[in-house]
Amino acid sequence: MSLSCPECGSNNLRRAHLRFSDAIRVLALQYPVRCRVCRMRWLISVQEALQLPHAPHRRTTVEKVS
Repeated sequence: MSLSCPECGSNNLRRAHLRFSDAIRVLALQYPVRCRVCRMRWLISVQEALQLPHAPHRRTTVEKVS
């Protein structure tokens, strides 16, 4: 499998976080992916998307106030 970003041509891709608006597309066996270089988001088949790494968990940092 050789996927690349249609915008910048990079092959550094990951599965994107799902949005509520993606529900119908997932039922149609399409899954969102995102380019790690230019951040473009688009849909590919679920079978291809499952071979990509998932998006990292979002971590929030809490600063201590003195």
